[in-house]
Amino acid sequence: MLSLLMLLFVFICIGITFPMTAFASPSGKVIVFHAGSLTVPFAAIEKAFEKNIRMNAS
Repeated sequence: MLSLLMLLFVFICIGITFPMTAFASPSGKVIVFHAGSLTVPFAAIEKAFEKNIRMNAS
């Protein structure tokens, strides 16, 4: 009985919140990265990672 009431409570909460968020209009900026745009930052991260590995291995 308790699990049935909890399930009913969950469905009611979803039913109340979903319509409010499903039809909200988008706001803010969307940042899109293309395939090559992360090459330089990841090269720097890789270099720092490899340096850290070498320091910890010694």
